[in-house]
Amino acid sequence: MFSDENITKYQEIYRKRFGKEITREEATRQGTNLLDLLKIIYRPIPRKEEPKE
Repeated sequence: MFSDENITKYQEIYRKRFGKEITREEATRQGTNLLDLLKIIYRPIPRKEEPKE
């Protein structure tokens, strides 16, 4: 699902932010969880239909 380059970048960001190393498996798991969450919460807001006159 994620490219090797993206996993490595995420590991670097995580290390800089939290000061600890994570495995490729953990980085992949966290990335997958984030995408799953975004799929759930990122939906278009339905418009209210204006009454026709």
